[in-house]
Amino acid sequence: MAALDYLLWFQELRCNVPLIETVAILFSSRAIYLVLPFMVAVALFWYKGHRDGFLIAMGLTFASVAAETIKGAVAEPRPWELDPRIDMVEGVHQSGYSFPSGHTAMVFSSLVPAGLISRDKAFLTVLVCVSTVVAVSRLVLCCHTYVDVLGGAATGLAVSLCCWYGMRLSERGEVWFHGVTLAFLVCSVAGMSAMSLVGRMDVDDLLIRTGFVVGITVSRELDHRYGRDVPLGRGFRDRSKSYMLGMAVAAVLFVAPAVVIPPVGAAIGAALIMVWCFFAYPELYLRRASSC
Repeated sequence: MAALDYLLWFQELRCNVPLIETVAILFSSRAIYLVLPFMVAVALFWYKGHRDGFLIAMGLTFASVAAETIKGAVAEPRPWELDPRIDMVEGVHQSGYSFPSGHTAMVFSSLVPAGLISRDKAFLTVLVCVSTVVAVSRLVLCCHTYVDVLGGAATGLAVSLCCWYGMRLSERGEVWFHGVTLAFLVCSVAGMSAMSLVGRMDVDDLLIRTGFVVGITVSRELDHRYGRDVPLGRGFRDRSKSYMLGMAVAAVLFVAPAVVIPPVGAAIGAALIMVWCFFAYPELYLRRASSC
């Protein structure tokens, strides 16, 4: 138990300074570790290049699957299961086992590579800082040990590197492209199957991941066959309008099925939002622009 004394320090800190707990809860929310990376991936796809957008989206999705698969295999209990002095924080997403940190894996597989892709030092600095704060927030909330967080960062970076290499292989020809897509699908399905057998996963989370994997696979193949790698809009104003419109429709596509036909609707919504963002909307926008 002495090995977890540093978490007791974090626990005391957040109790004495409520603002720190509030910030930690915010950076542990899905808005930061899931929605923000997704929005960054979409922005790269629409305005920089399809390859870059798919790199971030596939890295984000597979890092989530890989982290949960490793959790089920290692089966490391949460800190409060190891030390009764550590309290759970209400309202914080903390299902499943402890090692590695899924939150950390997801931001390090998406935000950090996105910053590197942008080649903008200020943007990279911001995204690295956000990723670091997400990792630290998991310690502040006592959801993970430092080993879990470091393992999550390593998992995320390793997944990102694999996805980058897969994108390089995809450029060798049709067979390589479809092979990489198939490998992503097979590895993701295998990981999710393992998650359902040995992990402590929420059904909703598993369904959402399934939808994301299917949606990315379908949209990548459709984009390869029919898509046009052309930025949407010209200038900041046009791009802002196109982005807000596209994301507004995406939100409806994700939420509507989840509300109408739960819990399967979560998977359907996740697949729809991927196909919309990474194929349908860019094509509709470009066709409308070319006809004007």
